[in-house]
Amino acid sequence: VRGAHEQNPNIFPLFNSQGALHVLSWAVMKTTSVKIGELMLWAPVFLGSLMAVPLVLLGRVFGSSLWGFTAALIGGIAFNYYERSMGGYFDTDLFSFWISMLIVFFLIGANQKKSIIYAGMGSITIFLYPFFYAKGLVIGSSIAGCFVIIQLLYMLFKKDVEIRVRMIIPVIVAAASSPWSHGSRINESPFLWLLGLLLVVASWIIVSGVRIRGRSLYGLLGLSFLWLVLNLPWPYFIGQVQTYSHMFGSSDAVVEQVDPEAIRVQAIKNEIDFRRTHKFTIKESQGEQWSLLAQRISGSVTGSILALFGYILLCLRYPAFLVALPLAAIGLFSFDGGLRFTTWGGVIAAPALVYILFLAVQTVLRLIPRLDIRAMRFGSVVGGMLLATPFIAVNYAHALSFKVAPVFTKSGIVAMNDIQEVSSPGDYVICWWDYGSGIWYYSGCNVLMTPISASNDCWTVATCLTSDSQEVAAVLSMLAVDAAGRGKRPAANEILGLNGDDPISPTQLIDAIESNTIDIPEIDQDVFLYMPNEMIPLMGVIEAYANAEYTLPMDPRSGTYFYFAPGTFRSLGNGRVQFTNNLILDTNTLETFIPAGADTAMPVQFKSIHYVSENSNEPGSVQEFIPTNRGVPRMLGSGGGGQMMPAMYEDGVPEGHHELHLVILADSGSVIIMSENHFNSNTTQMALLQKYDRSLWELVHKSSQARVFKLKKDGLNPTSNDQPE
Repeated sequence: VRGAHEQNPNIFPLFNSQGALHVLSWAVMKTTSVKIGELMLWAPVFLGSLMAVPLVLLGRVFGSSLWGFTAALIGGIAFNYYERSMGGYFDTDLFSFWISMLIVFFLIGANQKKSIIYAGMGSITIFLYPFFYAKGLVIGSSIAGCFVIIQLLYMLFKKDVEIRVRMIIPVIVAAASSPWSHGSRINESPFLWLLGLLLVVASWIIVSGVRIRGRSLYGLLGLSFLWLVLNLPWPYFIGQVQTYSHMFGSSDAVVEQVDPEAIRVQAIKNEIDFRRTHKFTIKESQGEQWSLLAQRISGSVTGSILALFGYILLCLRYPAFLVALPLAAIGLFSFDGGLRFTTWGGVIAAPALVYILFLAVQTVLRLIPRLDIRAMRFGSVVGGMLLATPFIAVNYAHALSFKVAPVFTKSGIVAMNDIQEVSSPGDYVICWWDYGSGIWYYSGCNVLMTPISASNDCWTVATCLTSDSQEVAAVLSMLAVDAAGRGKRPAANEILGLNGDDPISPTQLIDAIESNTIDIPEIDQDVFLYMPNEMIPLMGVIEAYANAEYTLPMDPRSGTYFYFAPGTFRSLGNGRVQFTNNLILDTNTLETFIPAGADTAMPVQFKSIHYVSENSNEPGSVQEFIPTNRGVPRMLGSGGGGQMMPAMYEDGVPEGHHELHLVILADSGSVIIMSENHFNSNTTQMALLQKYDRSLWELVHKSSQARVFKLKKDGLNPTSNDQPE
């Protein structure tokens, strides 16, 4: 990417929230001949496998390397951990999990060996953790907090008080200064990061000496505690729980302001807050059945249940394992926060599962009379490893069978390269955040969002895609590019005036665009609208980001959107196929039916049927059929993607229901059933039905993968004589 994006005012600095992932990648690219694709493919393979290191070392602390080795065989390949560290999964998860276990190892080792060296190494790791993983600030501080509490409890019972005070101090200093190790904070003030590192090392050196004792030692402990309380960002900790929790999330209904203007401004912020929809629509944030979550943690429900009991027994036998309580708690949090948190439970479930298996064998061997201790120890390890074999095997079987499609297909990359051919540095592509990085890299253009920078511009892009006005999409795109080009991101905040004194609501802005009462800025950049076909299944979700009235696509006020991918329907013979919602389509006549008995089907009709040949450039590539048989019931959809039902009506559509359109994508083999609002959206009209306003947009790429439109900036001039297609 050398020399690219010189016209991008929103380029990330070297040190940013991605921390070590960005800095180390930059260093590798600068000093070696490794290509970006090779780095992104192989870095997870090598770095993800480092999970084995702390697990094996943890076993050595307790005198059983084979315990740690067996745990590593499970933890390094457990369902969710494997999927988040497999080849090509280039993310901060390359560091987040195994570094947390490294902290656990150091602090457990410090407790078991009463070692200031272990405590010091753990302290440095705690301090550096947010640099490798931004949320390591919360997790590392929580692990440190558990360690401190354990030491205080030992001190309460007068057990090795002085050495425990010496171990606590550098750990507290590291947790207190760890906010300075966040990548963004390093960019703002590298001096603070260096100061924090020096303080951690200095505290380690000080407590390692014998000269500081008595009151001086306790005084240093008190100062460390005070600094911890004052310097940790406690609201950030609470905010993290609210961000991911469905149970304890912040509620928009709670209004703390009393000033009417402040309430109005807050209401506007809530309307475009992408997080209100984001955590409810991202798959990994969704709640699942406990059995599925348990399987994701260790590979099987049985394994996770045994691991839970194993962890309890570990804590009873070795209280130092309470240090890992935050990891276990995050794993349990998956029952509320969703699938993404199961990985954290898996990293501590591995040693806990193996421990209870070893313990079970040992318990049986104790029943054998006159069995010497060495034979019992050997038998426990061998028997435990044999019992662990099925739990290891199920995870390896999953790893071998788990296959994922590439993020971008060859034809998708061609579409992005085509943008590069007709664009200049500094131009912008309006696209959903999933495709931001690809557009950024392959087209050389700027974007509003990427997968690591989803923002309130979810509203901006979603509105462009789901509005029923191509002019709204054009004007809103220009407003967003003008704001982003001035470094104002999210552009939505700038467009709505949230950075000023008199903000307007999204509805007011759209009304102003539609009534031509808004000043359209002059911009130097060209603007492109990227509509990939793989985005089509997501439109039911994307629409919710644009609508201020509701948060979720399942809201009764939202429209109806059913997407049926190829292979999700079964053939009934004679050209008829049946979808998962029981609708039957005759592909020869385009007639539709619903089952009405064992061997009968009742004809039904839609408001319209469109048969689309996506790859064709011929005028007849979209065929429209308008059913007119008054004696056949119409299919209606209830709001929020509810059930479809046939109905006969003359006085308008029943309340809470929508008339439905059927769109058949012939080349890809997909079928979509959608309500009026989705049918009239820019995505459906421009990308699927190929109806675009030629006075505003120019089609610059069309393929089975995507449609790319270039905005005609002078097309917003009302004197234009071009007419819509």
